[in-house]
Amino acid sequence: MPVLLRAKQSWWMGGSHAEQSKCLQEGRTVNKRDLDESSFVREKIYSDKTSLLQKYAAFVIGEFSVLKLIKYELITSLFGSIPGALGLFLRKKFYPLLFKKIGKGVVFGKSLTIRHPEKIEFGDRVIIDDYALIDGRGSGDKGIRLGAETIVGRYTVILSKVGGISIGRHCNVGAFTNIVAQGGIEIEDWVQIAGGCKISGGLFTFHMTDKDEVAFSRYTKGNIVIKEKSYLGGNTLVMDGVTIGKGCMTGAGSVVMQNIPEYSIYMPKPGMILGKTVSVPTEVNPS
Repeated sequence: MPVLLRAKQSWWMGGSHAEQSKCLQEGRTVNKRDLDESSFVREKIYSDKTSLLQKYAAFVIGEFSVLKLIKYELITSLFGSIPGALGLFLRKKFYPLLFKKIGKGVVFGKSLTIRHPEKIEFGDRVIIDDYALIDGRGSGDKGIRLGAETIVGRYTVILSKVGGISIGRHCNVGAFTNIVAQGGIEIEDWVQIAGGCKISGGLFTFHMTDKDEVAFSRYTKGNIVIKEKSYLGGNTLVMDGVTIGKGCMTGAGSVVMQNIPEYSIYMPKPGMILGKTVSVPTEVNPS
């Protein structure tokens, strides 16, 4: 669990223990980039007086366009939940019409939730398993990009609240994994992510007042970066602003709140670097 520290009249969550202690002593928070609350879905739903149909269109395709909304509804409703080979064939034919850019041979499982598809790009032979959610609503011009021959497991969530998400080539994203951008996420080639991992940016400063308003504001210390050929063990939690170096391995249940040097083994309880994945820091053969 992230450590909670009192900083003047706000609560600050995240960062390394040394960084937290220094902030506590000096009564300040780390260097940060504030995240605009108006860019989050709650503000968009409740802050304007547009119709429910307009809000729905903005939520699922990013704009109120009758033709685009009809195309989205027809394709996802007619073909989204068809099981078996027939469903795979029909989605392979029709789902590419939704996306910004798509490679050859992309496989779409059934009952997917796809939002803001015009911000999403897939490389060749990407596989998205059943019941996954991919939502590019906050990704801006960077969008969500999945490289060639990457596999996304079932019930996985890839969601951009603020900032782009880039997943490289030949990656595996295990079932029930959550990848949530609040500031940006970069996952390089050949990264293996076991089931149940949480890769989630964004931190919170809590302001306890008597006003009728949300008691926190959001910020980020920077992108989450996972370098090539790294492996995340099951249920690993990667926090905001962390960089995991090339060729690293995390043990199951690790909470990564600090940068990890390349070729390191990082284990939970309390979270320490135990050794190197290679004896000499040279190129790792992916096979």
